[in-house]
Amino acid sequence: MDGGSKNGAIELAREFGCKVIVRKDLQKEINARMYVGVKKAKNDIIAIIETDNPLPSNDWLNRMVEPFLKEKNIFCTFNTYNFFTKDMSLLTRYCALVGVSDPVLYYLGKSEKMSCIICATQKEKH
Repeated sequence: MDGGSKNGAIELAREFGCKVIVRKDLQKEINARMYVGVKKAKNDIIAIIETDNPLPSNDWLNRMVEPFLKEKNIFCTFNTYNFFTKDMSLLTRYCALVGVSDPVLYYLGKSEKMSCIICATQKEKH
């Protein structure tokens, strides 16, 4: 599902044999596009990769699919950490490091991801 990307994503997806459905009318309605995509999906695995989430490595998709191939009771997979690059804004990098989309969520203990800072500290202890 796509809302009308102009960055080459549609062409790239088609190069890899993906069926791309463009819904410019739902450009600002991300959840509505996801709903339409899930309803139209015909295979066993659905990948929801949002535009503001860069993929951390070339093998990321393979690593996300692997648990489904190994265990029948797996329902979903997701990244443990937020990924960032050096060219992102300071606030975006900060939020990725602490594992939230908003710094207030971190201090309220409402993070959906693990903090890279905490994980790095734990690795040093072991």
